[in-house]
Amino acid sequence: MSDATPPPPTPEQPATPAAPAAPAYAPGTPVKQGLSLTGFILGIAAVVFSWVFIFGLLVAIAGLIISLIARGREPQAPNWMKLIGLILSIVGLVIAALVLIFTIIGLVALASVGNLNSY
Repeated sequence: MSDATPPPPTPEQPATPAAPAAPAYAPGTPVKQGLSLTGFILGIAAVVFSWVFIFGLLVAIAGLIISLIARGREPQAPNWMKLIGLILSIVGLVIAALVLIFTIIGLVALASVGNLNSY
């Protein structure tokens, strides 16, 4: 190993420029996942708010619709987001529907008890 510097290029031999350094990351097109993320968040909210009388039902329906739309419009988005949003929305919808049914049954039963006459 010598400390000698390489000789300068001769006129017959053109100097080749150094190759540019590769970027730290390759910039590409960003993955669109807005609908998938929204469906995922609404699915979680559907399960959390399914115990609230009508609000849980509305959130579950919105999460279900958004997750289904995301499956068609965002094929490059992560599949787990769309799938979890869809599953949680369905679970929230079932719980909210049961809460609604039992609330109506309870109100009807409560109203019928008030009509009883004791002689």
